[in-house]
Amino acid sequence: MSMVHIELRVQDGCSLGWLQLELFADVCPRTCRLFLELNLDNIVHLELRVQDGCSLGWLQLELFADVCPATCRLFLELLTAGTDTYSYINSIFFRKVPHLYWSGGDVVYNNGCGCYAQRGRRRPIGAENYTYAHSVPGRWTFLSYPPGLLSMRVTRDDEVCGIFNITFKPMPQFDLQNVVFGRVVRPSSTYEAMRSLGAPLSARPLVYIAACKI
Repeated sequence: MSMVHIELRVQDGCSLGWLQLELFADVCPRTCRLFLELNLDNIVHLELRVQDGCSLGWLQLELFADVCPATCRLFLELLTAGTDTYSYINSIFFRKVPHLYWSGGDVVYNNGCGCYAQRGRRRPIGAENYTYAHSVPGRWTFLSYPPGLLSMRVTRDDEVCGIFNITFKPMPQFDLQNVVFGRVVRPSSTYEAMRSLGAPLSARPLVYIAACKI
């Protein structure tokens, strides 16, 4: 399900409230992408759930659409694609290293080996830029954000396939191999719960993206 929330206000007056819209992205993907591009406020909410278990809660993400527009469009496309095609919805975080990072977003194989090409493309998009670092600037002249970064993996062929990371500490080894395109809005109880879950050599417990709000 692809949900969009829009606040309506009277000019020079009060708020009328929030309007919740469900987009039929599986039926009208191009129209939905255009609608999202024109209304994107750079904030995305993901609900994370443990398979056959409870909800971990909602994670609020800020996308750096002004710096990485193509990467953010790919991320939104996979969020709003609907469940009948390649989609982040129901995809798992296949690698969860406690207190370091989580990786997810493999919409092809769900294990980190898949590579998705955007609709209308024969090959995946290339790495957009490395404006932001995963750590404190040192040798490289990057801008840096604290832990809680959202970055997309770049393959050896300089392809971005939709697989993304959420970091829990500075990760300089990710620089020049992942495009930072957003961050987790904190404080977040869901983010804190994620930090201690998982094991380096196991995908369990299986945590998946259950829903999104844009």
